[in-house]
Amino acid sequence: MNNTTALLPHLKLRFNIEHPSYEETYMFGYECAISEVSEGENPFAEGSQEHDHWLEGWWAGIYGEPALFES
Repeated sequence: MNNTTALLPHLKLRFNIEHPSYEETYMFGYECAISEVSEGENPFAEGSQEHDHWLEGWWAGIYGEPALFES
């Protein structure tokens, strides 16, 4: 096994941690709204896609809309 093959799983994990998917960030926002976490508690940097996805999920949860994804 070469170094690239051994390192690839670690790089994929790091990438997924640093760049969560749309589904993950949306559902996190949705679940926060259901748990009565305030909109200001969005953990993602303002202006980032993750921030916007979290807000989309949060607003859906606040208004009692069905979630777009399974949790």
